[in-house]
Amino acid sequence: MLYAVTRANARQRLIGEVRWRINVAVELTLAIGALVISHLLSPRGEVAALSSPALLLLPLVVLLSVLRLRPAFTLWTGLAGAAAHAALAVWTYIVTRAEPSTLPVYLSYAALLVLTAVAGALVARRVRGYVEAAVREAESLAAAREQIGRVDHDLSMARDIQRGLLPQSSPTIPGFDIAGMSRAADQTGGDYYDWQELPDGRLAIVLADVSGHGIAPALVMAVCRAYARASLPLMTDPGTLLERINTLVHEDVRGGRFVTFVLTVLDGPRSRFDVVSAGHGPTLLLRAATGEVQQFGGDGMPLGVLPNEEYGRAQSVELASGDVLLMATDGFFEWQRASDNQQFGIERLVQLLKRIGHEDAATILRRVDEAVLAFSQGSKQKDDVTAVVIKRV
Repeated sequence: MLYAVTRANARQRLIGEVRWRINVAVELTLAIGALVISHLLSPRGEVAALSSPALLLLPLVVLLSVLRLRPAFTLWTGLAGAAAHAALAVWTYIVTRAEPSTLPVYLSYAALLVLTAVAGALVARRVRGYVEAAVREAESLAAAREQIGRVDHDLSMARDIQRGLLPQSSPTIPGFDIAGMSRAADQTGGDYYDWQELPDGRLAIVLADVSGHGIAPALVMAVCRAYARASLPLMTDPGTLLERINTLVHEDVRGGRFVTFVLTVLDGPRSRFDVVSAGHGPTLLLRAATGEVQQFGGDGMPLGVLPNEEYGRAQSVELASGDVLLMATDGFFEWQRASDNQQFGIERLVQLLKRIGHEDAATILRRVDEAVLAFSQGSKQKDDVTAVVIKRV
């Protein structure tokens, strides 16, 4: 049976019920047969044979049956052994014509076998309960892992889809160098940037940050991006556009989500841009001629907070050669380092921009990202980080 169990485990198969029953029948037959042979051939007589060493095989068979974890199986195995010993005891009582007072003594071992059978059945029941609980827990764990695997797969697909929504290349505008980057704190995030050429030849550049990070903000991000891309070709004024998008977001997005949003409309031939934001800031403008940095703050409430928010007219800014406009989400300057929980801060970002403003747009983004990562000293990214750099060359 040990060989059969080993093979069955290796093949991940169950041993049939019939085989178990035959096995226990053989074991009982061997134990009872040894007892009967001892009873018939013992030179010390039938009474002494009732307590021969062969008798120890019966409780051993009963106790080993506990390993099958079937209480009824153990009980009936013990009762069968007890019945066999009781039969030998009665036979001994009859053939030896013993005193009636000796019969209970002869039957005492049969009674002990009955108690052993009951105790073994109770142990088998308790152990079976533990094993069933462990199996249920393992099945639940396997189901949970399978569910987590499906969620991870869905998140991976959502991440790929979301990355596909970001621009795949920089726009080509004569006299300008433009680059963008975004890195989510989780597999999906609530930040995004985008650019879209307008019918009049200008370029609309958008940077948005949905509150929170994860799946829910990612869905809001996709909705907000769709609203913006559908509305931008019809735009007459940036402020009016934000009011329209705000109304749509407020009507459709539930659960207290809001979106900080900054829109820059770049007029390349005139070397100027119009900027308006919904609760997003600061946007930094480095003046190459003086080395000073201007900051543009939020012009109104974030999208989705109030249904009838007014954002007013966009601010128009002229760009000179070498000027750099940096639009970044708060994930950069609010990133904390582990040693003292100090944030990178806006002032560090301003000073950094002054030092690296002579680089091209992509390099400026990379240097900003590297500086924040170095400052964080390995602390975990807790928020999405997204930025766009527009440089007048």
